[in-house]
Amino acid sequence: MDWSPKKQWTGVSRAVASLNEVTGRNGGIAMSKATPEPASSTPALPARAPIERVTAASDRDGNGFDLWQEVCRPILDVVSCGPPREFATGFEFYDADGLVFNRVNYSATHFKRTTRHLRGGEGDLILVHMLLSGSEQGQVDGRPFRMDPQRIIVQDWAHAYETVTEDSEQISVAIPRERLASSDFLYEKCPVIDLANDSPKGMMLGNALRSACTALPRSTQAEAPAIAAGFLGMLDGLLNPSAGSAVGSVSEPAAGSQACRSRRTPSAPWN
Repeated sequence: MDWSPKKQWTGVSRAVASLNEVTGRNGGIAMSKATPEPASSTPALPARAPIERVTAASDRDGNGFDLWQEVCRPILDVVSCGPPREFATGFEFYDADGLVFNRVNYSATHFKRTTRHLRGGEGDLILVHMLLSGSEQGQVDGRPFRMDPQRIIVQDWAHAYETVTEDSEQISVAIPRERLASSDFLYEKCPVIDLANDSPKGMMLGNALRSACTALPRSTQAEAPAIAAGFLGMLDGLLNPSAGSAVGSVSEPAAGSQACRSRRTPSAPWN
């Protein structure tokens, strides 16, 4: 499986190989990947290739936890809180110009992100996630953490954490940190930003995340850079208005403190 540190969650194409391998070993797991529509017979009209999409699911058939472990292995250790053979999960990924939006459901899980998972430098992601049902609580870098459907979370995955969940469903987006101008601000000030859904910032960010997840199934690759740029620009503005505009293309990393980034090394209370 090609889950090298430099490639972890940088695009849905990395997940495709992993899911194909899991699907080949575990009967009952259904996976589909969207394929581009054929080019128009009229040369003047561009092909409307859909945004890359991956889905997989396993419904308490004895294979769900195997799938969940394989998908989480590069980024988290996971332990089922109930009988592993009764574990159920399902997820859908969309790659929008390097930002990976997803919707996922899973049985109660014990998550643990340790120093083994931390990459340092630019290798760790920024995650924006919101529970639709269930709850999650524990600690991030030794600080109390809780997530429920009444709040939206911005989390810096350069910090270790350990949490326990109920049966849950969430939507989220994984952002390569070089795409976010305020990533250094987030790393230095607070590994987690907790926004109430009914607060002004929480309403804006939650609506943007829900809208993106609703729009992506009908969006094209040509539209992906605008979707990514719009989301990044708003997120940067909400996190740190002085950080400047986020970059709209994966080929143009956001400017930031290279010295700070080069010094960043994984540090965590768990090994």
